[in-house]
Amino acid sequence: MGFWDKVKAVKNMVTGGAATVYVEVQEAKLGEPFKVVVKANVKDQDLSINGVYLKVRGMEKVTVPNVRVPADVDFDGDFEIVGTDLHRSAVTNEFEQNINGPQELEANQEYVWEAEITLPQGALPSYRGFNAAHEWEIFAGLDARGNDPDSDWVDFVAY
Repeated sequence: MGFWDKVKAVKNMVTGGAATVYVEVQEAKLGEPFKVVVKANVKDQDLSINGVYLKVRGMEKVTVPNVRVPADVDFDGDFEIVGTDLHRSAVTNEFEQNINGPQELEANQEYVWEAEITLPQGALPSYRGFNAAHEWEIFAGLDARGNDPDSDWVDFVAY
């Protein structure tokens, strides 16, 4: 391995750039197993991983529109009232699931893993209202040395 190859390997370890990871979710129903597909395109160097994992979470998001708050207080104690939207979110459900163990991934190859996961029967379904929503998100990652290559959070619908 030449000097620039070593530099590239360190950069990939720090940034998680050794592979591009995608996650796809089939139709998801609460309390029933559904299929998740994880794909990884390994870049130009072999990649040793400790496993492939999923993170799943339900998020309730609420917006309170046009809340009147004081702004621009001056030295005289005068202030202007302005309207602003307040945003809050809370995790309603979350779990992590390993879907494959340690392996060596070859450079310039695509890998595919499939798993079945089940959301709890009593969990909130996906919904979107005027000022509130409940969303499901999934995240796929390759457990590698340094920063894990991952898919980022991807929204999906669950009923």
